[in-house]
Amino acid sequence: MSSMNHLHRTRLTLTLKRFFKKKEIAGLAPGQDREPETDNTFQHTDLRLKSKFFPVWDKGNNVDVFIQLVLKDFKELTACSFKHNLTLKEKKRCEFLKNNFDLVVKQTDKGGGVVVMSREYYLKEAHRLLDDNITYKVLANDPTAIYKEELRVLITEGKESGILTAKEFDFLFSEFSVIALFYILPKIHKSLDAPPGRPIISGIDSQTSNLSKYIDFFLQPVVKKTRSYLKDTSHILRDLERINWEAGMMFATIDVTSLYTSIPHQKGVEAIKRALDEDGSLSIDQIEFLLKSILFILEHNFFWFENKFYLQICGPAMGTRFAPSYANLYMHCWECDEIWPKAGMGASLVLWRRFIDDIIIIWKGGQQSLIEFISSLDNNPYNLKFTSNISDSAIDFLHLTIYIKENKIETKTFFKRTDSN
Repeated sequence: MSSMNHLHRTRLTLTLKRFFKKKEIAGLAPGQDREPETDNTFQHTDLRLKSKFFPVWDKGNNVDVFIQLVLKDFKELTACSFKHNLTLKEKKRCEFLKNNFDLVVKQTDKGGGVVVMSREYYLKEAHRLLDDNITYKVLANDPTAIYKEELRVLITEGKESGILTAKEFDFLFSEFSVIALFYILPKIHKSLDAPPGRPIISGIDSQTSNLSKYIDFFLQPVVKKTRSYLKDTSHILRDLERINWEAGMMFATIDVTSLYTSIPHQKGVEAIKRALDEDGSLSIDQIEFLLKSILFILEHNFFWFENKFYLQICGPAMGTRFAPSYANLYMHCWECDEIWPKAGMGASLVLWRRFIDDIIIIWKGGQQSLIEFISSLDNNPYNLKFTSNISDSAIDFLHLTIYIKENKIETKTFFKRTDSN
């Protein structure tokens, strides 16, 4: 069946190439026969539904002949024997795990491992999270039909005002969608015996998944311009190379406690508006449409778990496409208000870099002043709480152990105790 699927895709690819090649020879670019959509007032994306176009009238016998020859070769191939990489005992254990309804098998939250836990514990931990009535609430019925109509109204307004092209509108609205599912990933790096769960909402092909992609298209470039932006491990390595270590300097890492579910909807939308206004690359009307779209996703973030429908009422879903950019810009606004303006910070804060909710600091000014500074961070109007680690010699951050050797900053790969990769 897999070989036949590959053949079908090959046939489609060859047919499309032949069809569009003829257009180029005739002096037409692919798609030139359709009226171009342009609007200089608003920025547009290249997001569109996957094309199902197949010019069967133009496929040509040569393509069919090629497919038939390939099929003939397949039939003449002899089946090759292969050796199983599992023993009979291991295969029986896999079947046992697969068919045992009393067990749940999940990937770990971090470290690449696999956890086998009792269904009783898994459900208990899931319900512990879902019983948080500040973050979630139970819905009486499936809201799909009502929410779909509200989504139609929202993006129709965008299309009629010229913010959305016809292709973008078709991409954002679907008559049929998948209901998002809730599950948890065990945090065995926190506890091996009773790992807490990280809540994940799997929203692939859900009602707002494409709208989330659309929003992220505009938020990501703004995130990359923020002052503390950190792309990856290589980025922090380049920053560390530029720092001359001096006596009295200290490392600190700061982690935001449950960042996503700590962001109130209205406060989060206000932060995005502020960031987009400061960036200045989008028109007022387009910013307003993006804010409405963000608020729509936040207020319609429903999912299913154990025969019940739930609505997340605080923070973006862990799993929706625009959530990292949304959280990044929320943290950026917090930094603009609470970090950069503080007096004397330029002398003490040698380095401040942030990867979403993970922050690294190099501080010059003594351990006591660093402790006082970190303690003051919890007092903020952004509903953020923090945990931290401090050291004058070595600290772990992202995938690195950063340490001092002969008054120079050195690094090596950091492996968590529970890493399995």
